[in-house]
Amino acid sequence: MNNVPALDNSAVALLKSRNNLEKIQNLYIQRNLEAMAEEWADAQSKLLTGSQFADLLNKSKFKVTGTTLSHSHSETQRFIDMKKWYGRKRKPIKVHNTQLYITMNRLLFRLRYGFTRAVREQIAQTIEM
Repeated sequence: MNNVPALDNSAVALLKSRNNLEKIQNLYIQRNLEAMAEEWADAQSKLLTGSQFADLLNKSKFKVTGTTLSHSHSETQRFIDMKKWYGRKRKPIKVHNTQLYITMNRLLFRLRYGFTRAVREQIAQTIEM
């Protein structure tokens, strides 16, 4: 015998609304990650275009999968923002650490304060819930 109690309509409605809210939240996060990846790539291209490291732009890749942002790049790109490189002093190109922190701070602000009721309703209308 199955002793699982039947769900009444209010419980089913509550579960559906929670599931819908989770879908809306995930879509909002995904859209913001895609926008941040694009902004990050634009900032890097502005800094690297015309420099001796311009070829690194082809090796830098951004990928948004669900609510995860992945960034792959060459090792050289990670270290060109250092003041000393191979023992020589030089002017750093602030393409990695600075851009990373600027982008992540913008993303955190958008995720914390940008998910308003109006945004939720707009996303819900676009996915027709």
